[in-house]
Amino acid sequence: MTVGVLLLLRAIISALFSPRVGNSVAQSHHTSAFKVRGLVTALFAILPGVSLRSFSTRAQAQCYPMQRVRFKDFNEAVRCFEIVAQDYERQSQYARALVEEHFDAKKVLSDLMAIVLSPRHSRPPRVPRQNRPTAKIAAECISWRWNGNLGDDMIYAAQEAMFADTLDLQQYRDKPEGVLVRGGTLIPKFPEHPDLLELSSRLPTVIWGTGVGDPLFWGKDHIPTWLEVIKNSRYVGVRGPLSKTRLEEWGASGGQIEWIGDPALYFADGIVHTPVPHRLAVNLGTTYGKLYGFDEAGFEIIVVRALQQLAHLGWHITLISVWRPDDEVVERVSSQIPHSAVELWHDDYLRALNSVEKFDLMICEKPHAGVVAACRAVPFVALNYRSKGMDFCLSIGWEEFCIETSRLTPEAIIHSIAKLGATQDDYALHLLDGVEQCKKRLMDAIPRSVAALRNDRIG
Repeated sequence: MTVGVLLLLRAIISALFSPRVGNSVAQSHHTSAFKVRGLVTALFAILPGVSLRSFSTRAQAQCYPMQRVRFKDFNEAVRCFEIVAQDYERQSQYARALVEEHFDAKKVLSDLMAIVLSPRHSRPPRVPRQNRPTAKIAAECISWRWNGNLGDDMIYAAQEAMFADTLDLQQYRDKPEGVLVRGGTLIPKFPEHPDLLELSSRLPTVIWGTGVGDPLFWGKDHIPTWLEVIKNSRYVGVRGPLSKTRLEEWGASGGQIEWIGDPALYFADGIVHTPVPHRLAVNLGTTYGKLYGFDEAGFEIIVVRALQQLAHLGWHITLISVWRPDDEVVERVSSQIPHSAVELWHDDYLRALNSVEKFDLMICEKPHAGVVAACRAVPFVALNYRSKGMDFCLSIGWEEFCIETSRLTPEAIIHSIAKLGATQDDYALHLLDGVEQCKKRLMDAIPRSVAALRNDRIG
């Protein structure tokens, strides 16, 4: 293969998939999706000596152990390229996380040495088959992880804890016995697993705390596929009331669907902690232009003006980032307002849960910053940039303090903070009650979902 051909390939891929700024992101990705099949065809036309199976993509491997990093046929290659085209920013994070997880020399070599040097006699004795506990269900987990996103990591950790005794969760496993579609806003996006529809047609499938997003941002092309997956599923528990209503409006059977809450509420401890007075945590980040009002720069200006006034009123502000790409926004805002500290929560959800206890109140753009606050009964103002913020707030009875970004003003933020601050203790107890009721729904749904996966298991 000549250097010229390689440079040509690099130019083509860069032109198709390089990120844009502002509101052109959605449009550019929508356009590139139509070019995907042509690109894949061109790749294999000019590289006739290269096997289709030799190519890999983060859209396949996600951020899990690389049990499957090759395409099985041409159509799967096209589908995986489409995943990258439609969600370039997230896939870029996945790619970096994959390299850091599997090719970091310090980690790989330390793990290898531990295996090589461990004495064979230290292995636990084999348990006779008749004495072994009931085997866990080998579940294909449709999920995200290790991409520097607080919410994704919290949800996956909650799943592992809730299903620790019943499910063996992996992604792209060879012989799954069931399918778990996890929390986070997956619907109506392009299915993260290119074979999800086929898997749901032959394996017990459970929808678990999954969010249903606004087609204003994600389009309607994949709604029919998701409705078919839901029809095939033996248990459907979505994130909140808004997700349930949206599916019913699209034609899904209402009797088949219930809302169970965000899986990350598993970490709620049921305690009202003692905060430091007048300490305000503020979470901001990027949406790549996908927010109500479609004016990210204008939104940021409004929030900065509100924070400047709140600082003048005596609030001690700590800026919070919950996703690595949000760090740039936090740094920019920090140069415009008085603030006490900056905290990065995206690499350690346990640290986030411990840190949030000290704050009197919180302002949250990203929903799982609000989930962290709710888990520790810290009253918060949600800036609803997409419907997932309201979906979560409705599930815990907190919609009064959820403000849509298209109608956001500095005065609205300041008024909400003043109202919460006036009787913080009462609102903390109100929030605690709403979270506990929602968490009960979540925990009560665990045995029903496991039963759905166990019935008529396919070996």
